[in-house]
Amino acid sequence: MMLETLRGKRMMYAGDSLNRGQYVSMICLLHRLIPEGKKSMETFDSLTVFTLKEYNATIEFYWAPFLLESNSDNAVIHRVSDRIVRRGSMNKHGKYWKGVDILVFNTYLWWMTGQKMKILEGSFDDEVKNIIELPTEDAYRMTMKSMLRWAKKNVNPNKTRVFFTSMSPTHTKSMDWGGKPGLNCYNETSLIEDATYWGSDSSKSIMQVIGEVFSKSKFPITFLNITQLSDYRKDAHTSIYKKQWSPLTPEQIANPVSYADCTHWCLPGLQDTWNELLFAKLFYPYFNATTMLEALRGKRMMYVGDSLNRGQYVSMVCLLQRLVPEDQKSMETFGSLTVFTLKAYNATIEFYWAPFLLESNSDDAIVHRVTDRMVRRGSINKHGKYWKGSFKDEVKNVIELSTEDAYRMAMKSMLRWARKNMNPDKTRKWEKLPFSIGKTPEGCDLFSGRWVRDELTRPLYQESECPYIQPQLTCQEHGRPDKEYQYWRWQPHGCDLPSFNATLMLETLRGKRMMYVGDSLNRGQYVSMICLLHRLIPEGQKSMETFDSLTVFTLKEYNATIEFYWAPFLLESNSDNAVIHRVSDRIVRRGSINKHGKNWKGVDILVFNTYLWWMTGLKMKILQGSFEDEAKDIVEISTEDAYRMAMKSMLRWARKNMNPKKTRKHRMGRGARAELLQ
Repeated sequence: MMLETLRGKRMMYAGDSLNRGQYVSMICLLHRLIPEGKKSMETFDSLTVFTLKEYNATIEFYWAPFLLESNSDNAVIHRVSDRIVRRGSMNKHGKYWKGVDILVFNTYLWWMTGQKMKILEGSFDDEVKNIIELPTEDAYRMTMKSMLRWAKKNVNPNKTRVFFTSMSPTHTKSMDWGGKPGLNCYNETSLIEDATYWGSDSSKSIMQVIGEVFSKSKFPITFLNITQLSDYRKDAHTSIYKKQWSPLTPEQIANPVSYADCTHWCLPGLQDTWNELLFAKLFYPYFNATTMLEALRGKRMMYVGDSLNRGQYVSMVCLLQRLVPEDQKSMETFGSLTVFTLKAYNATIEFYWAPFLLESNSDDAIVHRVTDRMVRRGSINKHGKYWKGSFKDEVKNVIELSTEDAYRMAMKSMLRWARKNMNPDKTRKWEKLPFSIGKTPEGCDLFSGRWVRDELTRPLYQESECPYIQPQLTCQEHGRPDKEYQYWRWQPHGCDLPSFNATLMLETLRGKRMMYVGDSLNRGQYVSMICLLHRLIPEGQKSMETFDSLTVFTLKEYNATIEFYWAPFLLESNSDNAVIHRVSDRIVRRGSINKHGKNWKGVDILVFNTYLWWMTGLKMKILQGSFEDEAKDIVEISTEDAYRMAMKSMLRWARKNMNPKKTRKHRMGRGARAELLQ
């Protein structure tokens, strides 16, 4: 996905050596998918360029530790003790950033030289240099403003995404995390578990400057806040395990703490997580005011309800109003209706006071605190069509209902009104998928997060308690000495992953079939599902049987099955024997999805995967006819084209054979990363 996004584009990291580390991490994450002759890396002074030839794309790093021009701009020789930054010099480097499609800035470490920073008012070429000193926070603020001014002038936010990575923490003082005086990250192998930990080397005043400047900016810049999550990782630094550019002295060799690098990070490691966060923000931005304003152009958006909905309405207005000039916005109230107008966008964001949705004696937007509340049945048009009907009858026919029945009446009225008055093709709504009981919160990407240690709820089951695990997966039985790998729980950013509920899953499966289709990795996930559920099934009410490529776990009292079907390529192949399938010369038959697909029909929850078996090289052998032909017509195509063929076949099969209102289909990501069923 990342490679396809980069096709025909430039991505650049601009900053210091920590940003270079993240740059290298991104290359490491991607380069394996690029054939050797299709990639290259070159360095031109401050610029390093990784070229992806078949994608007509580049990933670049530009050395500019202060972003502004400085006396530390030489990409190789930049260790100067008396650092000087030139005011207003963003264009010195900025001319190399123009035309970039994804731009990732950072700057922090090089500012941490003390409480003052030397600022050059003129040019480095002046014979007499006008140098002043500013507090570090003021100098940093000056740079942040220069960066944002440059971006506003030179970057088209509809074409280019700009990111800023927060400060990378160091771990040079072990006393910060309760260690002995005089030590640092050297020999540290565990995480800091105190959720409130904040190292003394991480400047809160600099973070405040960033927050202050960015909050006032009208240019959309995405902030990658990696500071807190990285602060916990005293174990992840390069320490003494790196190339030393200068020979170590005998004193240093005798005392490794003295030369341990507690600033930079090992790869693979923490900075891969920074890029995962970048990936999440790039493809799943939580809120982009510019995008929202463009989506509202020529439209009306309305919040209808009580004071809590009004609070959400005000929140939306606050998120957007900074990007709208003063004379291009206004807010007015007309009775129950409040209208925020965005003149330049010919759009409105409105709030309508209707605490019950139906007409009630609490409909006055100001004076609505009544002790004896009444709601009028069937009165949704009172609000929907600007107040027809009345509470002014001399004799009022008032009855009492249970609160639940009254609420049900209001919900049905709302839905009837919506069905009659709204065009679903024009108005956004959420379409409920089969089996779902709710939806993921807005802006929540379950696959973007971090691993957190959790000894309270992990592991979800013990290896010895599940007799269905194949011997090749029983790590403890085969002598693994530790259990540390079992105590980590996935925590998405900004939301929570619902806890696995075995009872709910079993009730959902009642009378149904669930099937995993794919290779041994999907079989591992299949076994995991059985282990999560089988404890709730009495011994005589469950069984497991294998029929060639199909393994069936039966839950008798639920009239349900959980099945695994061996099809490592999904298409027919010479590796389809579920037991004897280790062949060196793998061949896949084109257009043969029905060979296996006939066994998948009628399944209610279908989980596909296929990846590992394709990774045999740059080419894949494809059979054009049948495996029974005496003379076989076999061609070679690139692995990517072959995989694309399989994906298209799978989707064509699903479209032809599955009812999406009855069956949920999931496709697993690369390796064992699963789509979380929710």
